[in-house]
Amino acid sequence: MKRLALSSLVLLALCVPSFAGTGGEKESHNSVAANGFVQYETVFFGGEMAVITVVGDGDTDLDLFVFDDNGNLVISDTGSTDVAGVSFVPSYTRRYTMLVKNLGSVYNVYTIRTN
Repeated sequence: MKRLALSSLVLLALCVPSFAGTGGEKESHNSVAANGFVQYETVFFGGEMAVITVVGDGDTDLDLFVFDDNGNLVISDTGSTDVAGVSFVPSYTRRYTMLVKNLGSVYNVYTIRTN
């Protein structure tokens, strides 16, 4: 797994974090600017499957990155479409940061879901 520093992605665009919360299913509809990103934070519980999906409007490539509370990359989906998804089982309960990054030259409207 390739390790990326959270700070290296934060410099790519200005964005206000959203979707903060603790556990449970969540869904958000949002847009991400061209060559920008949107940041989300939530808590995933230790020993329970964490699932994150992103489905865009088809206009650009969206990538998904998940970092732990120490800024370490946990998992990512960097495919070539605007549909991304990851799943993992945290070893213990902690806060995670999720970044939806738009690699395109126009904005993308998407839905992000967590379990």
